[in-house]
Amino acid sequence: MQKRHMRKFTIKKLIKSRRKLAKEILINLAIIFIFYYMVQTYYQWDTPHGQAPGIQGVHLDQTPINIPHDLDQATLVHFWATWCGVCRLEQNSIDRISDDYPVIAIASQSGSYQTVKNAVTERKIRVPVLVDETGILAKQYGVKAFPSSFIVDKEGQIRFTEVGYSTEWGLRFRLWWSNL
Repeated sequence: MQKRHMRKFTIKKLIKSRRKLAKEILINLAIIFIFYYMVQTYYQWDTPHGQAPGIQGVHLDQTPINIPHDLDQATLVHFWATWCGVCRLEQNSIDRISDDYPVIAIASQSGSYQTVKNAVTERKIRVPVLVDETGILAKQYGVKAFPSSFIVDKEGQIRFTEVGYSTEWGLRFRLWWSNL
């Protein structure tokens, strides 16, 4: 009789401890979400909204670029840096997106034209790259961290801003939505 009573007591304790654990996990996830949201808000605080700042220049492949005048559909304006590990992780996604949508990749805080060109060649980056040696374009777009992505619609309006790693499908969805 006493053994059966102990077993019930142990099962009750086990259920109670699992509920407590689930509650702690939910609280921790909420804290992580709130922290993530605060960091995203900080990094996006100075980013422009509305009309996209103009981008004029020549890509590494000598293709001229003039934003917002050259837009016929939503475009991904993607700021990255040669030293950025997250940018490396995201690069294949950016290359695949460029198969279906216009992408302007801007290498900022990455050194000289030749340094960027070497990195692009070494990593086999297919996206046209514009070198922002002075950081003026990054400043105009309010970039505080890399990678930073801006979805600009065909009217030249910034529709979405993402700072940090973005999934390929998340960016594709935003580009599709901006074309509606």
